[in-house]
Amino acid sequence: MAESFNKLHNLVAAEVRMQRQLSKARKNISPAKMLGLFLEVCITNRGYSRRQFARILKLEQDLTDAVLDGFLPASELDDELLIDIAQAVKHHPNTLRIILGRDIVPSQTAETPPATKPPAELNGADTARSGS
Repeated sequence: MAESFNKLHNLVAAEVRMQRQLSKARKNISPAKMLGLFLEVCITNRGYSRRQFARILKLEQDLTDAVLDGFLPASELDDELLIDIAQAVKHHPNTLRIILGRDIVPSQTAETPPATKPPAELNGADTARSGS
């Protein structure tokens, strides 16, 4: 019994050490590199090659490779390009903004009215309730 407990203890201790090392390694990854890794997985899942991805984005191959390899600094990725990239990989632009550590932007869809206009159900709803 003690021997099996020791084996289990050693196995768990080894796993904890490995997770700590991975955690430290993840902290050293730049946001641009993290974005590149994420995009690489996305294009692989969509069945795109790097060349196809460059064509979809209408970018030079070298620039696309720099983004995917994490060599292009995050500060060089403007929001317009980020939106184009998000559309190409079928993800919300805020996902990419979060990866880069940027502020997210509220999305505007057909179902979501602009922030300056209150939703229709709120127009007069408060006055109707207060009168009862």
